[in-house]
Amino acid sequence: RASRSVIAQLGQLKAVADLGCSLVSQAIAVGMLADVERIGDLRRAELTGRLALLEDLLHGMLPDWRWRRPEGGLSIWARLPAGSSSELAQVASRHGVLIAPGPLMSPTGRFDEFIRLPFDHEPAVLREGVQRLALAWQSYAAALDSYGSGRMDVIV
Repeated sequence: RASRSVIAQLGQLKAVADLGCSLVSQAIAVGMLADVERIGDLRRAELTGRLALLEDLLHGMLPDWRWRRPEGGLSIWARLPAGSSSELAQVASRHGVLIAPGPLMSPTGRFDEFIRLPFDHEPAVLREGVQRLALAWQSYAAALDSYGSGRMDVIV
């Protein structure tokens, strides 16, 4: 019990002191520290399976794309066989999938032939995402073929 101004001031102090996390969340985190090795092993196994799934999906649905298996991190950098990842991102959004084109990840705007594909999603999301991405790629590649070059100037 306190005045509104005191409660507001205490709320601000609490947010600064613990970054706004609830005590329950903090207690759970502390409890998990005792199991950090086992939890890390479980997470690595989960992510290894999801990486393998994403690679299988890409091999099956986008066989012309190239990538190297990452040594770390949670994403694959896939190289497009033609065109622009920035243009493909526009087409992909109309197919219900958002992708990160290479220039978005570059401080200099380079790497437009690459997209970043995370593999930390649930398997069902990975399957649906790659399926939609493959449809977007088919649409985009057909437009590239009809345009007659490796890149389009405008997508309407």
